[in-house]
Amino acid sequence: MKKMFQQDKDDGCTVPWGPKPWPIVGNLISLGRRPYETIYKWSKNPLYGPIFKLRFGSQTVVCLNSTKLIREALHENAEIFAGRPYLYMINETLHGKGIISAPYGKDFNEHKTFLVRNLNRFGRRRSSLENACLEEVKIVAEKIRDQHQTKSFSMGQFLSEISCNNICTITMGRYFDSAKIGRFLGKINENFNQTATIASFNFLPFTRWFQKKLFQNVADCAQFVQTLIKERETDFDEQSITNIVDSYIDNLKKQKIQSFSKENLDSLVQDLFVAGTETVSNTLNWAIFYVTVHSDIQQKIQNEIDKVIGKERYPCIKDRMKMPYTEAAILETMRCQCAGPILLPRSTTQDILFCNYYIPKDTFILVNMWSVMKDETYWNEPNAFEPRRFLNDKQQIQNNHIAMMPFSVGKRACVGEAIAKTQLFLVFTSLLQRFEFRFMDDWKPKDLQGEPGITLRPPDCKYMARVR
Repeated sequence: MKKMFQQDKDDGCTVPWGPKPWPIVGNLISLGRRPYETIYKWSKNPLYGPIFKLRFGSQTVVCLNSTKLIREALHENAEIFAGRPYLYMINETLHGKGIISAPYGKDFNEHKTFLVRNLNRFGRRRSSLENACLEEVKIVAEKIRDQHQTKSFSMGQFLSEISCNNICTITMGRYFDSAKIGRFLGKINENFNQTATIASFNFLPFTRWFQKKLFQNVADCAQFVQTLIKERETDFDEQSITNIVDSYIDNLKKQKIQSFSKENLDSLVQDLFVAGTETVSNTLNWAIFYVTVHSDIQQKIQNEIDKVIGKERYPCIKDRMKMPYTEAAILETMRCQCAGPILLPRSTTQDILFCNYYIPKDTFILVNMWSVMKDETYWNEPNAFEPRRFLNDKQQIQNNHIAMMPFSVGKRACVGEAIAKTQLFLVFTSLLQRFEFRFMDDWKPKDLQGEPGITLRPPDCKYMARVR
């Protein structure tokens, strides 16, 4: 076997270089404000192709673009591309524990299995998830109705509070008031906006001295989470396990799983707050933004809501299968502006001959998911917002598109996909059931590119809402 692989290694070519790197900083300085677009543009250059190398500081990075290539890597070679390289900022935050920053292996798989099992247990119970989600929507709807019919407002904070409290309910079994959640979310949002800074921290060590505020935000968020966990430990009752933290503490006390530890619990909860809050609220923010830009689409969704649900009750999960156009609009939002246009970096767990290129173990891999969602091979007019692309001739939903990977695929795919889809449908539908949205003073965006950060956010804008 060793001899056979050596022959494969000899037969494979070295991954070609992309644009020439600059001294010291490498290609970082050439990426611009929207690195996902820049890397995708480079992949269209016949000199480079969909797989090429870049230099970030002193780190060599292999970039993957295109639906075919990324699906082959993450799905067909899932374990080999499931590694996580050392990233200073991620490891300083999560210490290589939990799931997001953990290296691929036994500990990672045990925590992923635990999380999937307990998300099923506490998060996917239809009635409890619906009730928690709709309670948060009611609070936000009252604020919009009472305070913002005659004055403008931003959607981002409202949507973040809904998402964050839904995560709190599943994780901790409780809600938090707006003030406490607002301070926590403010620190997360501030850090999420600092893509270039975080990239420089990871690849240019000397820059770490210049942004102490970012590290303070990390420490404050960690302290907030640790305080919540201590409260659960104090109130723990093994006869009443009602949330994920309770279940983890129960396993920890009974020493059921060797890899479980207090440090892993801290990181796991931070994983849930950061990943679960930002991605869902951001997608909802984009969905409201797009239907406000396209008022005709907003009207079609509201017609479907009125027909299926009416105005006398809130939506429920069962409605989702009867509302293909609304579901198509949510899918199109995730395609047009995927929450994470570039996935958190991967690394190879072993040598591989991939697409006739030899890639050694521990190679730093950058997966450009933007190239999948904008792949002209699979999407006609990929920059257009068109929900009908997800409907067949019978106006039935088609959600198994090969180039649709908003939650990624493979070993590090989002474990909360089902819960996220439930929240997206319930919140989006509930808000459009009750309000008609427009921009303040008929403001129009100059483009639909959004504001780049670790996630991609819609342009900063103010809304007006009319009660329907």
